[in-house]
Amino acid sequence: MLSDITYYELLGCSLNATTEEIKQCYTNKIYELTNQKVTDIENYRTAYFVLSDPDRRKEYDDSIGIVYRNHVPIFKRLLILMGR
Repeated sequence: MLSDITYYELLGCSLNATTEEIKQCYTNKIYELTNQKVTDIENYRTAYFVLSDPDRRKEYDDSIGIVYRNHVPIFKRLLILMGR
């Protein structure tokens, strides 16, 4: 994993992205990289692999501190700052 970037940022999709939107972001990014003749796309493949499966995605979200309230992601840090 890249040091200061999440898989969401790597693929260029939002935290609320559906599985289909994640697939589209991945496809667009790979197409873009292929056109630029970039050969190292392993990070993008890993991001898609993790985010395209609901169980792996939940585990990843938990690992980077994202919680969901009413299907809207909220960073745990905000909850901590609010004292909840």
